[in-house]
Amino acid sequence: MSSSFAQVKDTILLDQLLITGQVVPSKINQSVYAVQVISAEQIQQSAANNLADLLNQSLNIQIIPNNETGKSGISMFGLGSQYVKVLVDNIPLINDEGFGNFTDFSQINVDDIEQIEIVEGSMGVEYGADAVAGVINIITKKKSHKLDAQLYAQEETVGDEYRLYGRGRHIKGLKISSPIYESLTGTLSVNENKFDGWFHDKKGKKYYENQDFRGHAFRPKDQYDIKSSLNYKLAGGNIFYTLNYYNELLEKNSDQVALNYNPATDLIHPIAQDERFTTNRWRHHLNFYHTIWKDGNINLSASYQSQQKELERYTYHIIQDSESHNEKRLYESRKAYYAKAMLGKAILPEVWHWQIGAEINQVKGFQSAFARSVDSSTENIERELGSYDVFTSSKLHVSNQWTVRPGIRALFSSRFSTEMAYSLSTSYQLNPSWEIRAMFGDAPKHPSYEQLFTYFVDSNHYVVGDEDLKPEESQSVFLHLFYKNDPNNTIRLSAKLSGWHLKVKDQIDLIITQDQPLQYAYQNFETYQNQGLSLSGQLAINRFSAQIGVIYDGEGYDSKEGDMLYSWNANAGINYALPKCQLAFSTHIKRNGKEYSWRTGSEDGELIKGTRQGYTWWDMSIKKDFLRDWQIVAGARNLLDVKEIENTTKIAGAHEASSSTEAFAYGRSYFIKLTYQIPF
Repeated sequence: MSSSFAQVKDTILLDQLLITGQVVPSKINQSVYAVQVISAEQIQQSAANNLADLLNQSLNIQIIPNNETGKSGISMFGLGSQYVKVLVDNIPLINDEGFGNFTDFSQINVDDIEQIEIVEGSMGVEYGADAVAGVINIITKKKSHKLDAQLYAQEETVGDEYRLYGRGRHIKGLKISSPIYESLTGTLSVNENKFDGWFHDKKGKKYYENQDFRGHAFRPKDQYDIKSSLNYKLAGGNIFYTLNYYNELLEKNSDQVALNYNPATDLIHPIAQDERFTTNRWRHHLNFYHTIWKDGNINLSASYQSQQKELERYTYHIIQDSESHNEKRLYESRKAYYAKAMLGKAILPEVWHWQIGAEINQVKGFQSAFARSVDSSTENIERELGSYDVFTSSKLHVSNQWTVRPGIRALFSSRFSTEMAYSLSTSYQLNPSWEIRAMFGDAPKHPSYEQLFTYFVDSNHYVVGDEDLKPEESQSVFLHLFYKNDPNNTIRLSAKLSGWHLKVKDQIDLIITQDQPLQYAYQNFETYQNQGLSLSGQLAINRFSAQIGVIYDGEGYDSKEGDMLYSWNANAGINYALPKCQLAFSTHIKRNGKEYSWRTGSEDGELIKGTRQGYTWWDMSIKKDFLRDWQIVAGARNLLDVKEIENTTKIAGAHEASSSTEAFAYGRSYFIKLTYQIPF
């Protein structure tokens, strides 16, 4: 494994190959976009449990965990996961609530990822609806020139809790890749991630003496992820097929216990009404890429994906450790049929590249009454949404220094009126060290399934969707100034200064429509704005590299004109490798400053300022290769032991009360990962 101790990579300076938003795969210094790349080496060094762990140190991304549902969303530019499009090999990823957005980042395993590409800003021309705040494209490993197999196991504390069984986090997996026949190669990866929950001040599933202490502060969750792929190399092209199965089991133990005291026997028979959620996801992806004519290419993709969540309710007999009255129902499901075709051609080689494409997706969604209410008599919802887009873009090298890329997309929908998305990006090389890039883009944000179709009305609740909601409209402008010195220098420097303005018109929110009795409805509400500046830099000297960044941005609404709420974040990292010792050290720290944001208030739609407490997240790891085929990665996450933060930015929702304190993390944890490279 000594190859992992190659010279420290500089993701700004090196000519990495990019996929996201490119007419053809291009080097990072040839792109008109500002793309952040997380490499396989960085992923390996972090020993991240999932994508949420990995993105936690990104400057303009905040991870938003939910200990009630077990999910982890993100925020970019003050916008939640529904505004960020997540792709796997350029294809949207399905989940419980959406197709490409509303992603649960804790459900994405990172062990077979080649690299992750992040582009900020509205990308409607390239990726259609919902690509508002940005795009995260996960590029998986597909090729292998020799037989390669790895076994790995990882043990991690959950705060100060750990046992081999019943406490902590336990991960194990297998990765195999091999040539099969001539130009045909295959890969297989299997991963199990068992999270035993965080007990904190709770006593677990089998506790009953004081019912308020039963259960877990963070719910137990078991995840299984199996991926396989076939890759066939053609003369001038490539075909690959990927099959992915994901399974998750989430336990929800009630803190309400019925003791069932029997005075005749002076015995108790404690029971609780518990729940478990089972998620199954299937993802098929077939891609064909080939060069045609002279300086042309065709890229075809087809995908079928499904994700289904089941709810099982049962009576748990605590002393007997047995179950009865088990009732299983379909909770939520999504099925998506997706196809995309792109044709690219160099009209004038080295000067003008042109691309045209079409994209179709048909999504069928189901939401049971159980997903919204304990009242099973409430109507289930089953609807189908389709979108049918055509788009074109070109890349024009006006001169050796100046490149321009315009684009346009027409979006047709089974529910909404025809929409248009536009983009114009440009880069100008001032000299070998300095470059300017500017990007304008827009993208519609379609109403979600819940926003359109929710109807949850009983004696205690009144929440309704609106099938006449309009799509939100976003526009973003980014300006970047890049600097890099001569990459042949012993000391390599790079920096990026960015400024932006992002606007979302007709933003949809859950509005209080009546105070007494309390009623909510989803409505097109306001125009949201975010603007800011960021500065990041990197220093690399031989085996040492350091990074630092700071961001200052604010958000506001038209009704609060001139009253933008500003906050700041900063991050820093150090990486150092000792090749002779086969040792690599990495530490990263991020300060998330106090955050202010507007939330909806009373019946008149008044906006109220909320505050989210600042916190600092610090991770550290060390990697060591030994005995030729073995590797160990050990370290700690959340070294400053963050657990709870004060947060008044959330609306006092229809399903839950507003709380000023939220469980954010389970504190400082330690991990060790052991990998064995099977020799052949």
